[in-house]
Amino acid sequence: MVRVSVLRWSVAILALFGTRPVLANPIQFTGYVENDFNFKDPNVRVTNVASSPTEVGPSPFMTQNGWVSGWAIKDIRTSYDAKTDTLFVGVNTFTNAAGQRAIVGDADGNGDPGGASAQMQAAHGVDNPNFGGHKSLAIAFAPDGQFGPSAPGAPVVIAGIPADKQFAGSGINGFTVSQYRGVDLGLAYNFGKALPDHTGQLAFNPSAEHPGFEFTITNFSKIAGLDPTKGFWIKAYAGSPDDVVVGEAALDFTRIAAFAQEQIPEPATILGWSLVAGAAAFRWRRRRQTA
Repeated sequence: MVRVSVLRWSVAILALFGTRPVLANPIQFTGYVENDFNFKDPNVRVTNVASSPTEVGPSPFMTQNGWVSGWAIKDIRTSYDAKTDTLFVGVNTFTNAAGQRAIVGDADGNGDPGGASAQMQAAHGVDNPNFGGHKSLAIAFAPDGQFGPSAPGAPVVIAGIPADKQFAGSGINGFTVSQYRGVDLGLAYNFGKALPDHTGQLAFNPSAEHPGFEFTITNFSKIAGLDPTKGFWIKAYAGSPDDVVVGEAALDFTRIAAFAQEQIPEPATILGWSLVAGAAAFRWRRRRQTA
């Protein structure tokens, strides 16, 4: 039977240590967004973009071959690490008929994001490698509007790869985090001055081994107007006018719910501290009895 004094010491130590919040763990990128951003994780937000890969209007030959375009974006996943003030973003695609995840940027879905299929070439389409040509993936971020969380305010920053490569950054394939230009040309052409203090990195050049588009934005809470603990808005685009055989993906402004600065303690953490507390209290009691 556990003595009352032991229980009292256990509770006291838990009050000091066991209830201290545990910060969310940073995302470890592998290129597989659904694995990396587990929807069961309370610090992960899943923003649905499309319910079917056919929403981008693939050419019949793609469907007949069981291919899925890398412009067919299934969802966008976000996670915020308060300890490092880093926002983690993953752009997720659908799987093709063979159960393989479509590669972001692989326009015709033939498994080669830098090589057009014969059918695509016959249609005079181009599938540039390394997000070349006018290929773009862009996500704009905006705070709440003047009337609160019911509508977005003006976008303040945009991340990804611009269609106009003169605005490309120093990251993989020209990845950049930039000021939002605010021109009426669509997201792909709204990259402005690069923001090196907020430019994290694009984890991989999307490929069969790393099909997702995963990146970070650093010093996220220091971007004027954005507060991850209050929520914010995202708008997204993925596509290119060069490929001809498929359309583009688009997400209108959608609100991302607030991220907590710290997370509640995990059950394993509580259990661990309970065991430590119990053992320490028991040893203290034994020493008193033998003194």
